[in-house]
Amino acid sequence: MQDMRFSRYSGWARKGVSLLAAAAFAACGILDTEVENPNVVVQEDVEKPAAASALVGGALLFVTEGMGQLAAAHATVSDEATWRGSFDVIGAFDRGELQHNDNLYSTAGYTELTQGRWLADESVRILTEHDANGDLSDRSLLATAYWLAGLAKTTGAEVFEAFAKSDRRDAGGVVDRNSLFDEGIGDLGQAVSVAQSASADGLATAAMAYQARAYWARALHQVCSSAGCSNPPLINDSQANNMAATVLAAVGEDWQHVLQFSATTEDSRIGFEINSRREIVIENHIIQQSSDLRQSCWPGGDACSTDGIQLMDPIDDIQDPALQREAWTFLGSFIYPDFVGVSARELRLILAEAALAGGDMNTFATHINAVRGLEASLTAFDAGNPAHTAIAEDLLIHMRQVNLFLQLNRRLMDMYRFDIAGPEWLPGNLAVTAPGTVLPLGDLECDSNPEVDLVQFCN
Repeated sequence: MQDMRFSRYSGWARKGVSLLAAAAFAACGILDTEVENPNVVVQEDVEKPAAASALVGGALLFVTEGMGQLAAAHATVSDEATWRGSFDVIGAFDRGELQHNDNLYSTAGYTELTQGRWLADESVRILTEHDANGDLSDRSLLATAYWLAGLAKTTGAEVFEAFAKSDRRDAGGVVDRNSLFDEGIGDLGQAVSVAQSASADGLATAAMAYQARAYWARALHQVCSSAGCSNPPLINDSQANNMAATVLAAVGEDWQHVLQFSATTEDSRIGFEINSRREIVIENHIIQQSSDLRQSCWPGGDACSTDGIQLMDPIDDIQDPALQREAWTFLGSFIYPDFVGVSARELRLILAEAALAGGDMNTFATHINAVRGLEASLTAFDAGNPAHTAIAEDLLIHMRQVNLFLQLNRRLMDMYRFDIAGPEWLPGNLAVTAPGTVLPLGDLECDSNPEVDLVQFCN
């Protein structure tokens, strides 16, 4: 399996990054003294060429932490995980109550993501100046800053009902989601261009893969949101398709791009909540739960060591091997599971869906079988077999569920557009009454941003 990993800075460097980020918001106060503190980082230090790596590392830290938080929120709303702990606000999401701005996972994820967005944009601004002056020794840092800015913006547009953009102490209002998608896609395009010019081919390919997925997510948002969601809106977006095909021509069939958690950086919130604290647990219809309902049954577990895989492949009627691999990797990683941002599997599934939308079963077969072929035990989809073509849409749904397991906002939007109800969703809650609704604006934004309409965005 081909991975492209961006590890976050640890130890001294990570603390330095936090100081750099904090410095941008710092101000004089009544506790200031005349004593010089050698540990103080001022704006002039942040803007020195030597700080370029730390700036980008800070943006990476915030964006990655936000992704882990938001993955926990998404899994709880969807049918991937269910609430078993003591925080009722987590249970509210599980029941489909998506109006709560103070949800532990989503508000923390929102805060981290908005900080990462700001610091990524700040990094782009500063590093662009260094580059123009000939002072940037590693141009791949500028490409990485663009990638992080694009990832933060497209994620914000996809995952939140409302997303505000402020600049230091200058409050910014809620941004139109389509505009935020466009801005993020533009940043990802810049990441591709700068990475190519810097001969950072791996980074250029990764940024292009994120851009392909962002085009697809924007197209989905335009037909399925809280304003309305038709069933089933199969997505066939030419920009997403063309870019996905370009990336697939350059990578292996099991390529993926991950954000990495580790003991020397940070733990993943979704890993911590499922594998350690057990506030949430993978749903029983996906993996059998232990007798106390707090753990998943799998060979590496300590509560029940049986193979608990419950989902069966639609063609072969066997325990799905892709789910087994994805779930066991996640469960075995404890609090440090990698976060998959985009993968060749997902790009293939985007192209398979486009073919299905156009009624092209042969092309559908080509792409769906490229993914099925990664598992030795699965039979290929046969476009000439009526029994297979009759379940083509169900197969697409299943293949997305098991191959994109616990990946941010994949399953929830599939549930909406294919009319799949969450096991714990209750009548009258937003997930039921307004399918397409995603996560609410973070509560800190509601509390502190005077540009936010409290009646419209805050509960």
